[in-house]
This record gives sequence, structure tokens and C-alpha cells, in this order.
Amino acid sequence: RIEENTVRMQDIVNDFLVLSQCSHTSVMGIFDIKEITDNACANVSEYHGRASVTFSMPSEGPYPLVYGNSKLVMRTVINLLTNAIKYIDYDNKKEPNQIHVSIVTIDDRIGVQVEDNGRGIPAKDIDHLFERFYRVDNSCNHEVGGSGIGLAIAKEIAEMHDGAISVTSTFGSGSTFTLSLPSGK
Repeated sequence: RIEENTVRMQDIVNDFLVLSQCSHTSVMGIFDIKEITDNACANVSEYHGRASVTFSMPSEGPYPLVYGNSKLVMRTVINLLTNAIKYIDYDNKKEPNQIHVSIVTIDDRIGVQVEDNGRGIPAKDIDHLFERFYRVDNSCNHEVGGSGIGLAIAKEIAEMHDGAISVTSTFGSGSTFTLSLPSGK
């Protein structure tokens, strides 16, 4: 229990640190999105609950370059991954926990998608999901904890990069979060 609460507090502190970074001018540059995605996945390898989840990622390249702040983009991908891990399991779930991370082209943008086979998000909550301190009201939230600002920060970082973040979800079938960013052209 101490370990779970320590992880929860660490997540909250990290969220607030990222939020403070967003309010300052960030160094932008061109970086390899595959490298950032790989590093983000490695970063969550010891995250509480990670052992019960199977990750799949594309292994073929070449992957496009992205323009932005690599640290903030990596923090956003980490946030999406930890959320997927936290909310993937639910009572009476029959299939194994799986998260699929992919890099896609969306028009003239590059997208990082994090897809899980968790409970999903009720339709009534989708429009509010990226608001600060908003949390989906269900019984598993009390066990998971969190500040309710992680996705608001992700939205702020996406907008800072002239990008976007979106979600598609069907309650009972999982969710797919997509972070789209400008290419490094």
C-alpha cells in the first residue's frame, strides 16, 4: 500500500512539474518520434501494474522526425501509457491486458497512438476528459488515485506544439488516445 501511494504521489508531483514547464518557454527542435516512444515505454517498465500488461509496438521504420520539445512530448506519451496501465484492468475481464503503441501519419502530421483493451470511457465523459481536475466517475478511480490534471497537461503540451490530442472510446471495449504533432520537415 505504501508503494502504491508513493507511485501515486510521484505521478502527481511529475504532473505539476510538467505543468510548470509548460508555462515557460520550451526549447524546440527536431527529434525521432520512435526514439521518444521507445524511451517512454522503457520509462514505464517498472510502473505499478505494468507486469500484468502486454505491450506491442511497431518494429519497422523509418519513422518520421517531429518538431517540438522532446522532453515534453515524451512526458505526454508516458502520461498516456501510465493512464492506460492504471485503467486497463476491471472486474470480470476475460481477455489479457494489452496496450498497442503505434506511430501513424495523419494528413501532414505525425501521430502517436496508445490503444488499450480496458474498460473504456463512457460517452458522457469524453467531452470533459481533457479538463483540469476532471476524473471519470467510476468505482476504480478511488483505487487508482491521481490528480485529474494529466490529460489537461497533455492537451496543453499538444497545443503548445500546434498539435492536438484526441480520444476514441467505446465503454466496455477500450480506448485509443492520439497525440498528433507537426512533422520535422
